[in-house]
Parts: sequence; structure tokens; C-alpha cells
Amino acid sequence: SKLWMDRSWWSDIKQAVVGAARGGGTHMLRVVSTVTLILAATAIGAVPYELQRMVVRFMQPFFLSGIILIYYIVINSTTNISLFFGILCMAVAYLVVRYVKDGITERNQQQLIRPMHTTDDEVFLNADSIIDFTS
Repeated sequence: SKLWMDRSWWSDIKQAVVGAARGGGTHMLRVVSTVTLILAATAIGAVPYELQRMVVRFMQPFFLSGIILIYYIVINSTTNISLFFGILCMAVAYLVVRYVKDGITERNQQQLIRPMHTTDDEVFLNADSIIDFTS
């Protein structure tokens, strides 16, 4: 019924779709990226252990080489060091501001406590009920 849809996790997805329709697609982007990461982790977790170990041992040198290469490029000159730390500080500041701003926006948009509907409530009486418990 409509009441169940409003009280469940499904309301987060509905809110994301409504926000994307209004032009604010960041919440929908978060939902899509979270679902994608969960599905990818599930798929990787379903692969046999030997294959996971083989892939990790194959990819590990590439990641380590990339990290070492970036390290040598950064420490090559003081300009690179200052640019790296400047970009790092700006990225951290952006993420903190975005985290705080999204938290404030989310708190303002949703009610933290949602009352349970009773049989005397107008919303309950006017809602489409799949199963009618009142009769």
C-alpha cells in the first residue's frame, strides 16, 4: 500500500528520483554508485577464492608501481610538492563542505520521526490499501 511505501527504504529511491527530476541528481548518483558497488562486490565475492587471489596478485604490482611513480613525480621538485598538497587540501575541504552541506540539507528535507498511522488518521483512511485490515 502507499503507507508501506512511505515508511520503507523505498522512500529513499523515490526521493532520489524526485530530486533528479528537479535538477538535483547528486542523490540519484549516490544511489546508483552504491548499488553498482554492492553488485560488483557481490560478483567479486562469488568468484572462487583461487581466482580472486590470482587477480589480486596480478594487479598488485601495477597499483604499487603507480603509487611509486606518483610519489617520485611529486617529490621531484618543491613546486610539485606544493601543488600536490594544495590540491589535496582543496579536495579534502570540498569533501568536508559537501558532507556537511548534504547532511544539513537531508536533515531539513526529511522528518526524523515519522508517526505511525492509525485507523483514525485521514492519510490512513484515504490511502489505497492492498489488504484491508479494517473490515
